[in-house]
Amino acid sequence: MEIKRCSKSKATKPTHIGTARRTNDGIFGAELGSDWQEKMEDLPEECALEVLARTDAAALRGGLRMASRRMEALTKTPTLWKEKVERDFAMGRMAQKMDGRCVEDMYTSVLQAWNAMGKDGIERVEFEGVFTDGGCDAKNLHYWVGNAFFHALPDCYCSEKGKNVHCVAEMVDLMGGTPAIETRIEYRKHLLNWCQPLIRFIQRQDPEEGDLLVSQVSTWTTERLAAFLRQAFEEFLRGSPIMATILMDIPPEERRDMLLLMRDLVSPACPYLLEQDEREIMFPNGGKNDIMCIKRLLDPPAKLRGLGDGRLSVISKVEVCRHGDFSCPVACGAIFMCGYDYSCPSGSLLEVMQDSVGHGFCHALDDVTSTDHAISLSGKVLPKVEIVRTTEVGDWVEFRSPRRDRDSQRRLQGSLSAGTLEFWPMVWFRFRDRTSISEMESMTRASTSPLDEAQFERFNTLHIPLTEPHVGNLVCVKLIDQENLMSLYLDEHESPNIDLRSVVLHGKSCSFPWQPPSNA
Repeated sequence: MEIKRCSKSKATKPTHIGTARRTNDGIFGAELGSDWQEKMEDLPEECALEVLARTDAAALRGGLRMASRRMEALTKTPTLWKEKVERDFAMGRMAQKMDGRCVEDMYTSVLQAWNAMGKDGIERVEFEGVFTDGGCDAKNLHYWVGNAFFHALPDCYCSEKGKNVHCVAEMVDLMGGTPAIETRIEYRKHLLNWCQPLIRFIQRQDPEEGDLLVSQVSTWTTERLAAFLRQAFEEFLRGSPIMATILMDIPPEERRDMLLLMRDLVSPACPYLLEQDEREIMFPNGGKNDIMCIKRLLDPPAKLRGLGDGRLSVISKVEVCRHGDFSCPVACGAIFMCGYDYSCPSGSLLEVMQDSVGHGFCHALDDVTSTDHAISLSGKVLPKVEIVRTTEVGDWVEFRSPRRDRDSQRRLQGSLSAGTLEFWPMVWFRFRDRTSISEMESMTRASTSPLDEAQFERFNTLHIPLTEPHVGNLVCVKLIDQENLMSLYLDEHESPNIDLRSVVLHGKSCSFPWQPPSNA
């Protein structure tokens, strides 16, 4: 049932409206007084739902629900909670693709996470890179897109393209509270580690072939590394003397542990292996790269992981780091967020990703390299600007959230085709040039001594607190342009790329039962 708006001729403003008390600083509705509750019984259903959509969730799930059978039925109406999810968190599109019985739990989970930030503080929310249209520098997995959301030296993301590169990340699984991205990265490192004894053996038998493996193994896909080890393990199970010779390279006290670990790592049931699905996709400009997308991470969680949990995060702080000896560090970019509803068939997901970053607000920020330019687009092709900040590290422009800029939200929805992801800009940012940062640091310290490592990182990391949190489970980082330092680093190439250490997001995360609509 669709919630209908009440016209003034049908429902005039009650004289007892003053008894409605605002809660949560007026953000998430009002708590109704006793006289309101009595009058609610006499309202037509569509008007009652309209009032309830503006009512505090605790009252809906508490006293109002127990007031009468009619109020119990109304407060459990799926369209009521879908309306509240859209009104309070701008997640209505995600709620429309869920079974109505799950939407109330979704709303409550997000509200609890939102309120917990003020009570318990914020924490890092883990995201994992799943798509980029910028490729990886030299097609080297050391620079893969997953590193863009995992701050750990020396890992980094280095693109192949040099302008308007997009990196999309999904909020990772909340199983056991262990960040899945760390587990998957450690998984790949284990595979590489256990390949070394095999390669050393091959080098002794065939130096030319062994040297070729040494130069290529770090660029292999995760699946290929596992297949390489699986073949060796199967040889061991068949009693191969070759494997016995290889094991001689390993200290006796470590052999059993290595074999047990190898068995688990290459098992077809290994969850980390199943979630890796690297494949070649085409660039819009005709180039290609075989490490651009890990598409299966975005399948519905019930299908992929055997779980029935949806996931959302409430983000209130962003950190962008370009610390490192980069010849083309990111100069400016933007960070977007949206709620993915798990509705896209995995076979067309790559096309949806490319379409989403090429339209809407993502496209509107193409080649926007100055603060003035970003501000000039406010309320036109971009949401309204909330605040502009300037620091010693750089500048940023924060945009209003979709729940506070409905005009821009309607404009975005009207401009996108069905199924396109609604990426909403949280911030546009720009770093100061590294030359100007060095000069500033020298003046403040009254010294010409070079920056030490900690100072260098501080002047290459933007800490961006958000005026209002944003809700979602997909993040898109747009790398608009780079600072070209190739001549300074003696790293001349035909064209510049863009180098990024990491983007880290802070806030609170939550999970809730997720099921598709019963008629899907």
